Amino acid sequence: MTASYQAKLLREEILNRLPLPTLFQRFNIRPGRTKNTYHCPFHDDKSPSLSIKDGLWKCHAGCGQGSAIDFIQQLENLDNKEAFKRATELAGINLASKGATSER
Repeated sequence: MTASYQAKLLREEILNRLPLPTLFQRFNIRPGRTKNTYHCPFHDDKSPSLSIKDGLWKCHAGCGQGSAIDFIQQLENLDNKEAFKRATELAGINLASKGATSER
């Protein structure tokens, strides 16, 4: 198994173990009134402009969009490698036991 294939499998496992609603709850992202809407933490959001669809988040005010890993990267101001590593920690995955690299 190649390192890039291992990283791809690890990414899928992270995203399966760390659904966005769970991640948002961990970071105290305030939910909106309707299902899958939240107040965006990247700007002063008086009405919920962040939504979740098909496992991806999007701020409709233009702050960004992407996966749980992308959200962590933007929220904690990390590079790709650091965000991937942080996501594995939040998902409860031990990288050493996986034998995978921490690159996307």
